[in-house]
Amino acid sequence: MSGRNALMADESPNTVTEAVAMARAAITGGVRESDLLLEEVSRDTIGNAYFSARRILEPNGWNTVRVVTSDYHVPRAAWVFNKVLGAAFDVSFSPASSEAFARSIAQRAQQEAAIAQFLMEWIGALPDGDRSAIDEFIAVRHPAYGSAPTITTAEIDARVDEIGRGYRDEARRPRGNRTLQERDIEL
Repeated sequence: MSGRNALMADESPNTVTEAVAMARAAITGGVRESDLLLEEVSRDTIGNAYFSARRILEPNGWNTVRVVTSDYHVPRAAWVFNKVLGAAFDVSFSPASSEAFARSIAQRAQQEAAIAQFLMEWIGALPDGDRSAIDEFIAVRHPAYGSAPTITTAEIDARVDEIGRGYRDEARRPRGNRTLQERDIEL
């Protein structure tokens, strides 16, 4: 189970980590507590991949990973895990259905696209699986973990929102050579 809390979330001393919440759910579902490993540092998908690898996979000599995440999150998570872990790990995905949230799926898909575009701008130049480059990025440049972040969480939020607005504006633009009003006049 991987995750502290979301990068943009406020944290209080009483915060239950995502990893603990998932572990509680798994135990309720019949999984033995002794079969669970928790990573409670990560605050984003980059951190999920990085800290799971450094704290769980590598110490155990494991190179096969199955990521369970929301169905709408799989494409972005796959890109991030490949970027952080590279070819040294065999990563597969088990999507959890989000159909219970059907009213918000289109909005969530749009947000995922904006976040993915931002991530490609932000870390796309890092070579996939380059251990030293990824270590340096996490230790120095990442705003949740680094000693000298190159961007703040507020700047990340603003950039993702800007990209999302672009998607929303594009979706509202008329399609075709003429506007809807011009076609209505001809009818």
